[in-house]
Amino acid sequence: MPSIKNAGQVGIGDALYVIYIYDETEIVHYIRENYDQRVNVGLLYIDNYDESLANVDDVRRSLLAAMVDRKINKYMLSIDAITRKIEKDKYIFLFQHKYLSKLQADKFSLLDDIRSINVEMILPLPLVWESNSGKHLPQTSGICPQCY
Repeated sequence: MPSIKNAGQVGIGDALYVIYIYDETEIVHYIRENYDQRVNVGLLYIDNYDESLANVDDVRRSLLAAMVDRKINKYMLSIDAITRKIEKDKYIFLFQHKYLSKLQADKFSLLDDIRSINVEMILPLPLVWESNSGKHLPQTSGICPQCY
């Protein structure tokens, strides 16, 4: 007949220690990657667009519109954004959250690029940025006081 030992007699001493080690590195990596890939929606408004186009002759008007579109699309491609023109002076763009800090660090150089277009215009073209990140994105000049 096998001998039955008391539970207190099994093991080393009075305590039983269990160590469980779990590597969470991969999970943390995927959580961060998921956070960075969230989609942000942005709106881009060109303020005083009609007034600026009214001050330009017909030949240069189409050139101005094409240059503005080209600069906006080129800038949005640098952050892998999907851009759609919803009106002649309004754009909507979708981009990954990881590029928001790049936009802020870049101080939205698109604003200066659009303003620097010179087709014998009288009024500069100020832009207004909005994003679904919960805050208005900073402006680089005070040309458009109602934009704030």
